[in-house]
Amino acid sequence: MTVQNVLVEGARLNAPLDWRTAAHLIDHTLLNADVTRAQVSALCAEAAKYGFFSVMVNPSNVAQCVNELRGTEVIVGSVVGFPLGATTSGTKLSETLDVLKLGAREVDMVINIGALKGGDRDTVRSEMQALTALCHSNGQSSKQFSKWAY
Repeated sequence: MTVQNVLVEGARLNAPLDWRTAAHLIDHTLLNADVTRAQVSALCAEAAKYGFFSVMVNPSNVAQCVNELRGTEVIVGSVVGFPLGATTSGTKLSETLDVLKLGAREVDMVINIGALKGGDRDTVRSEMQALTALCHSNGQSSKQFSKWAY
Protein backbone atom coordinates (compact mmCIF):
# COMPACT_ATOMS: atom_id res chain seq x y z
CA MET A 1 0.00 0.00 0.00
CA THR A 2 1.42 3.38 -0.95
CA VAL A 3 1.18 6.63 0.97
CA GLN A 4 -1.06 7.91 -1.81
CA ASN A 5 -3.50 5.02 -1.33
CA VAL A 6 -3.58 5.44 2.45
CA LEU A 7 -4.27 9.17 2.27
CA VAL A 8 -6.86 8.82 -0.44
CA GLU A 9 -8.66 5.88 1.20
CA GLY A 10 -8.43 7.43 4.69
CA ALA A 11 -9.95 10.67 3.46
CA ARG A 12 -12.43 8.93 1.15
CA LEU A 13 -11.23 10.94 -1.81
CA ASN A 14 -11.78 9.84 -5.36
CA ALA A 15 -9.33 12.31 -6.87
CA PRO A 16 -5.68 11.60 -7.55
CA LEU A 17 -3.42 12.75 -4.75
CA ASP A 18 -1.31 15.75 -5.63
CA TRP A 19 0.11 18.37 -3.29
CA ARG A 20 -3.06 20.46 -3.45
CA THR A 21 -5.23 17.53 -2.45
CA ALA A 22 -2.85 16.63 0.36
CA ALA A 23 -2.74 20.24 1.55
CA HIS A 24 -6.53 20.28 1.85
CA LEU A 25 -6.25 17.48 4.44
CA ILE A 26 -4.04 19.54 6.77
CA ASP A 27 -5.05 21.38 9.94
CA HIS A 28 -2.40 24.13 10.10
CA THR A 29 -1.88 24.71 13.82
CA LEU A 30 -0.39 27.37 16.04
CA LEU A 31 -1.21 26.65 19.67
CA ASN A 32 1.70 28.10 21.64
CA ALA A 33 0.73 30.31 24.56
CA ASP A 34 3.01 33.14 23.42
CA VAL A 35 1.70 33.50 19.85
CA THR A 36 1.67 37.05 18.51
CA ARG A 37 -0.84 38.64 16.14
CA ALA A 38 1.88 38.74 13.47
CA GLN A 39 2.43 34.99 13.81
CA VAL A 40 -1.31 34.36 13.53
CA SER A 41 -1.38 36.50 10.38
CA ALA A 42 1.48 34.48 8.91
CA LEU A 43 -0.35 31.23 9.74
CA CYS A 44 -3.48 32.47 7.95
CA ALA A 45 -1.49 33.63 4.93
CA GLU A 46 0.22 30.22 4.64
CA ALA A 47 -3.08 28.37 5.00
CA ALA A 48 -4.68 30.46 2.26
CA LYS A 49 -1.64 30.24 -0.02
CA TYR A 50 -1.36 26.45 0.18
CA GLY A 51 -5.06 25.64 0.50
CA PHE A 52 -4.93 23.92 3.89
CA PHE A 53 -8.23 22.61 5.23
CA SER A 54 -8.10 24.70 8.38
CA VAL A 55 -6.15 26.75 10.84
CA MET A 56 -6.38 25.55 14.44
CA VAL A 57 -5.71 28.24 17.01
CA ASN A 58 -6.30 29.05 20.64
CA PRO A 59 -9.67 30.65 21.43
CA SER A 60 -8.14 34.12 21.80
CA ASN A 61 -7.03 34.04 18.14
CA VAL A 62 -10.25 32.81 16.52
CA ALA A 63 -11.73 36.23 15.67
CA GLN A 64 -8.49 37.38 14.01
CA CYS A 65 -8.34 34.23 11.88
CA VAL A 66 -12.00 34.46 10.88
CA ASN A 67 -11.39 38.03 9.74
CA GLU A 68 -8.17 37.24 7.87
CA LEU A 69 -9.51 34.12 6.16
CA ARG A 70 -12.84 35.59 5.07
CA GLY A 71 -13.32 34.86 1.37
CA THR A 72 -11.07 31.77 1.36
CA GLU A 73 -11.97 28.10 1.63
CA VAL A 74 -9.87 27.70 4.80
CA ILE A 75 -11.97 27.13 7.90
CA VAL A 76 -11.06 28.32 11.38
CA GLY A 77 -10.98 25.83 14.23
CA SER A 78 -10.08 26.08 17.87
CA VAL A 79 -9.21 23.90 20.83
CA VAL A 80 -11.01 23.57 24.15
CA GLY A 81 -9.69 22.04 27.33
CA PHE A 82 -6.24 22.52 25.84
CA PRO A 83 -3.65 21.33 26.61
CA LEU A 84 -4.46 19.12 29.60
CA GLY A 85 -8.13 18.19 29.23
CA ALA A 86 -8.46 18.54 32.99
CA THR A 87 -11.00 21.37 33.05
CA THR A 88 -14.61 20.69 33.91
CA SER A 89 -17.13 19.68 31.28
CA GLY A 90 -18.96 22.97 31.89
CA THR A 91 -15.79 24.95 31.21
CA LYS A 92 -15.20 23.04 27.98
CA LEU A 93 -18.79 23.66 26.87
CA SER A 94 -18.50 27.36 27.73
CA GLU A 95 -15.24 27.58 25.74
CA THR A 96 -16.96 25.79 22.87
CA LEU A 97 -19.86 28.22 22.82
CA ASP A 98 -17.42 31.16 22.91
CA VAL A 99 -15.37 29.96 19.94
CA LEU A 100 -18.48 29.10 17.94
CA LYS A 101 -19.81 32.63 18.52
CA LEU A 102 -16.44 34.00 17.35
CA GLY A 103 -16.79 32.05 14.09
CA ALA A 104 -14.93 28.77 14.64
CA ARG A 105 -16.29 26.05 12.39
CA GLU A 106 -14.52 23.15 14.08
CA VAL A 107 -13.76 22.50 17.74
CA ASP A 108 -11.11 20.08 18.97
CA MET A 109 -11.53 19.04 22.60
CA VAL A 110 -8.86 17.43 24.75
CA ILE A 111 -10.55 14.59 26.61
CA ASN A 112 -10.25 14.14 30.35
CA ILE A 113 -7.28 11.80 30.37
CA GLY A 114 -7.41 11.24 34.13
CA ALA A 115 -11.00 10.03 33.88
CA LEU A 116 -10.09 7.76 30.98
CA LYS A 117 -7.06 6.31 32.77
CA GLY A 118 -9.15 5.80 35.90
CA GLY A 119 -11.76 3.83 33.99
CA ASP A 120 -14.47 6.51 34.20
CA ARG A 121 -15.58 6.07 30.63
CA ASP A 122 -19.07 7.43 31.34
CA THR A 123 -17.60 10.85 32.19
CA VAL A 124 -15.47 10.85 29.06
CA ARG A 125 -18.37 9.68 26.89
CA SER A 126 -20.87 12.20 28.27
CA GLU A 127 -18.39 15.06 27.86
CA MET A 128 -17.73 14.04 24.25
CA GLN A 129 -21.43 13.68 23.50
CA ALA A 130 -22.29 17.06 25.03
CA LEU A 131 -19.58 18.87 23.08
CA THR A 132 -20.50 17.12 19.84
CA ALA A 133 -24.18 17.94 20.32
CA LEU A 134 -23.37 21.61 20.98
CA CYS A 135 -21.22 21.83 17.85
CA HIS A 136 -23.73 20.03 15.66
CA SER A 137 -26.63 22.14 16.96
CA ASN A 138 -24.65 25.14 15.73
CA GLY A 139 -23.95 23.50 12.35
CA GLN A 140 -20.27 22.89 13.10
CA SER A 141 -18.04 19.86 13.63
CA SER A 142 -15.92 18.57 16.48
CA LYS A 143 -13.08 16.18 17.17
CA GLN A 144 -11.88 14.80 20.45
CA PHE A 145 -8.30 13.89 21.16
CA SER A 146 -5.89 13.13 23.93
CA LYS A 147 -2.48 14.63 24.57
CA TRP A 148 -0.18 12.03 26.06
CA ALA A 149 3.15 13.86 26.45
CA TYR A 150 3.32 13.81 30.26
